[in-house]
Amino acid sequence: MLWTTWVVLFKPYAADACNFIVRVNQRFDSTDDPLSTAVDAILKEEMVVECIRDLESWSIAIHELPELPEVATPNQLKKAYEGRITDAYLDDCPVMKPGFSAGQVGKPHNLALIIYHVSSETQHIPSSTRLSPVQDHYDQQALRNKIASTGKRRKAPSTEGTVERLRETQKPIVPAAIHNGRPLNLTGMPPSIYHPAFTTFLRVMHETEKFTREELRTARSCVEAFAAFYGSESERTNDLKLGGLQEAAHPSNDFLTQIKYNLKSGAVLPDGSLRAIVPGQVLRPPFCIVEVQAEVGKGACDPMAQAEQCYKAIYCSDEARPYYEVSCCPCLLVGIAGPNIWISGAIIGDYILAQPLADISFVPKFTIGPHFTTFKTKDDTKVMLKYTGRLSPEECRKAVFTALAYTDPATTQPTAVVVKFTHTYSATAHALLAEHAGEPFAPKLWFCEKVASVGMYVVVMDHLQDAQDAADRKMTATQYASLKKAITLLHGHDLAFGDLREPNVLLSGDGVMLIDFDWCGKEGEVFYPYDINMEAAIGWHPEVFPCELIKKEHDMHMLAALGDVGEENGN
Repeated sequence: MLWTTWVVLFKPYAADACNFIVRVNQRFDSTDDPLSTAVDAILKEEMVVECIRDLESWSIAIHELPELPEVATPNQLKKAYEGRITDAYLDDCPVMKPGFSAGQVGKPHNLALIIYHVSSETQHIPSSTRLSPVQDHYDQQALRNKIASTGKRRKAPSTEGTVERLRETQKPIVPAAIHNGRPLNLTGMPPSIYHPAFTTFLRVMHETEKFTREELRTARSCVEAFAAFYGSESERTNDLKLGGLQEAAHPSNDFLTQIKYNLKSGAVLPDGSLRAIVPGQVLRPPFCIVEVQAEVGKGACDPMAQAEQCYKAIYCSDEARPYYEVSCCPCLLVGIAGPNIWISGAIIGDYILAQPLADISFVPKFTIGPHFTTFKTKDDTKVMLKYTGRLSPEECRKAVFTALAYTDPATTQPTAVVVKFTHTYSATAHALLAEHAGEPFAPKLWFCEKVASVGMYVVVMDHLQDAQDAADRKMTATQYASLKKAITLLHGHDLAFGDLREPNVLLSGDGVMLIDFDWCGKEGEVFYPYDINMEAAIGWHPEVFPCELIKKEHDMHMLAALGDVGEENGN
């Protein structure tokens, strides 16, 4: 059980000070009971009913006062409260929401219930739709005005976004706290509830689009700029602009352009912003705010935290009042640091909300899996692997290892194998060539499956240690004929190889062995990777391009390029 003391005050429309109504005690049977139970009881008090009876519209707010006046008589009590409780005084008093539990109150005998008279000019709920007092509190303008009043009393966003400052301002009792999940008791609702633009953003993010070559070139340039290291914020911003991010983001070319917002509460200068045009209004409201840091951890504050503080500073300003009085002020917040980009959706409802929508890193994620040491073949033979090294240690991106394969029961003569870890692989194509009767065209395939503990395909094949790739010497006419047979066999099964370059053609005796079936697959279903090497010296077919379909005719083009054969002895 918990006893609380409430002072009930009435604030006339446009007045600065409050009028005293009554002071009452309210009991909570449990500290888990919401404050709204006391509010409902207080609103039935005779003196309170008399005050609000003739009001067309009104709202409430709950504050925790710092202290109680020392008074002896009712008249002194009335005078003490009416002379002290002004807008300026309440700005420094914590706001307690009706949904808060009694146990969340710090000073249970210092509670104030303020009843606001709301003018019909600012009433946005039809008078025919009467809400409960608690619902009325959430939907009326008084609370939003309180948020704005607190939010505009601030320092620069770069200071407000520091950890030291956030530890002071990110508390439930602070009206302008940003509900972004930090700390957990400031977790809010999805912003899509307030505006469909956020739902549209998420839908488009997950759609599979057909991009033009120019869009893919721009995307690759941007990825390269994101993945690079920079010594300063301006260097990263300039390279992202050169990479085409600014132009691709919005036709205004303002995505990474600093535009100053000259506000009465102090200027705000985000690293980029996209703004709407509203006739007759001085402030162009931003629907996207961007903050950039050179690298993660470099700078005074996190770029997303700074973007959130820019949003709060702009939309809590006097200049933004025409917007926050009639809308939820939807806005995308973008933070960029190192190879990362974070995107959140922000609105102002009955609190400021900022929730993550996307979190993207432009650094390729590779899983190296030498912990994979045992497997079973198709005939259920158990095989144990002992790794001996990397096949191409100079190529750090390639997770390809050399190993010795021991069968069970163990033999004294293990087999040299290659173990490859890859995100895509055509076991069908590899097995087709490896098992070709009389003349295999690929190394023996021991194992090829997607392994859950690795998160990638694991491919185990014979290690052809004496073979040379076609880049080291010319093929003989016999070897070239063998290569043509291999490609013809694939095409006959409607499979396109895709990566028919010299390093993937091993010369073994009078024949050839194809390796690297990562891109191979059924024609019309497989695509070139986004990071394909497009150097002119490779000599790709003119249609080859990142994310485009792999076609059989591309294989034939590359096959013809490999047709400069040498003598039968290989000289």
